[in-house]
Amino acid sequence: MSTTTHKPDEDLEYGASFHDLSDRVKQIENVLAQVPGEADGADWYWLCLMKNKRYGLFWGGCDYTGWDCQSNMEYREAPTPKAVLSLLKENDVEDTQKPIKQQLLDQIDGKQPYALREP
Repeated sequence: MSTTTHKPDEDLEYGASFHDLSDRVKQIENVLAQVPGEADGADWYWLCLMKNKRYGLFWGGCDYTGWDCQSNMEYREAPTPKAVLSLLKENDVEDTQKPIKQQLLDQIDGKQPYALREP
């Protein structure tokens, strides 16, 4: 697992502020993996180590106007990265050649660069 520390980015902080998740963002110790999204496109995903040593997963998306208009964001927490990723339903994840769950796991294992979306 990578030892690099990443803080929450603007999309995570701003999106969380519109979905009553700001307190959860404040509890992030390290953002371990991120699959970036785009406005009016694919969702964003952040896999985090929380201060309570559990793993948090944030995901959501927004329209072309940004997080303050039409957007959604959800949060789940579990004791391991695989356990929290198992809480994603298949219909919560867009159809890509390399599944989002695998991309996040590959980032924490150092097999995929941080904050890179693979097709």
